[in-house]
Amino acid sequence: MGTAFGEGTLDSYLRSRTAELLLHGMDLGTDVDPLPEVLVASGAFLVERAVRSGRCLEVLRALSGHGTLSPSFNVY
Repeated sequence: MGTAFGEGTLDSYLRSRTAELLLHGMDLGTDVDPLPEVLVASGAFLVERAVRSGRCLEVLRALSGHGTLSPSFNVY
């Protein structure tokens, strides 16, 4: 399917929207209480973005306590 950022699959588009809704809900300070499945799917999507951007090792080090991410780090 076509998006403003190029072509992609419907699955990828829906996963990105789910992650965005979760993250923006957290940004708004709402009492977001997502299902574990949503957290897993959103986390997996963001790690996949890190892999594609060449930053996965940084993320894995930070998640495992073997490193930290800079305050400006992002996978977008």
